[in-house]
Amino acid sequence: MREKRWDALLLTDSRSVCYLEAVVLKPGAPVFLWIGGESEPLFATDSTTPPISAEVLPFESYSPRRVLDQPWHEAILALAPRLKGHSAKRVGVEKDSVNGMAIDLLGDCLPQCEIVDVSAVLADLRRSRDPDEVDVIRQVSAVAEAGFSRAREVIQPGVSEIELYIEISGAMVAQAGGPVEIGGDFATGPRSLTQGGIPVDRRIESGDLCVYDLFPQCWGYGADLCRVMAVGPPTPVQERGREIVCEALELAATLLEPGRPAREAYQLVRDFLEKDPLSAGSFWHHLGHGVGMGGHENPRLIPESDHVLRLGDVISVEPALYNPELQGGLRIENTYWLSADGPVQLNSHPTNL
Repeated sequence: MREKRWDALLLTDSRSVCYLEAVVLKPGAPVFLWIGGESEPLFATDSTTPPISAEVLPFESYSPRRVLDQPWHEAILALAPRLKGHSAKRVGVEKDSVNGMAIDLLGDCLPQCEIVDVSAVLADLRRSRDPDEVDVIRQVSAVAEAGFSRAREVIQPGVSEIELYIEISGAMVAQAGGPVEIGGDFATGPRSLTQGGIPVDRRIESGDLCVYDLFPQCWGYGADLCRVMAVGPPTPVQERGREIVCEALELAATLLEPGRPAREAYQLVRDFLEKDPLSAGSFWHHLGHGVGMGGHENPRLIPESDHVLRLGDVISVEPALYNPELQGGLRIENTYWLSADGPVQLNSHPTNL
């Protein structure tokens, strides 16, 4: 804050609250974290989880007695009296996620202050993962892997994508021991060559490849892993495709080192995939991306990325090929932490079809 000449911060992004105060909130939950120079932070929240280092200003977001339609307004009523008369001249907010009421609050309480955007700086600080954060991401990865295990048990011709989704989701919730925000790609067979996303009522057929790219969110963090499963014995061409993708994944893991440009890692793996006729010309998406408190985070392994890999990055890498001969897409994804001893794989589910 001193370096950037910020007198104070008014943060409303649940990710920053989790990062700085270890309180897990749903995205968009009403919250204000005021960090004002040398004074103790102020934390206006309806959460009962105690913050690491802040004075709690509690408010109700639900009441059995009175109508509460605007919980953000309740948060303002809790914080505003403490901000009036504050001397902060430059106040940082995360403009990519700030609630409009926060801007009104600053205008009312600090009418002379300059509002500056701190989104990029906070996102950059969150990018480097500490060991305790990595432990949580490893646990979320285990939630995704429970979904893969269940899929292997129930996949058979005639089962619908919706039915498989229900089984996979149930296994993930059971592994987590509580609610999980379940995102992912659940397309099967030829549908998975060009798309992913939500499951539909398609029934899988013998010989299909089923692509399950799972990105659960729980405990304030997320994971992103992908496995492919064959419906019935894999064909020789499907097994060859798996070999190509696994070789690309092994290559990608050797490229994950601090100081390497992200676009260079992408290009080297892309060049490898172009060498085999089965995969040439079929790899159309990113090679990977950072994983943490949100979905796709920095660094981005794409052709025009200006990111450079750093110590502490957690990165999912997902080489793939999409050849109609395979009767489905073939994408395999692992997650790695760039530690001082080299990349550490945070997942262990097998890659066999």
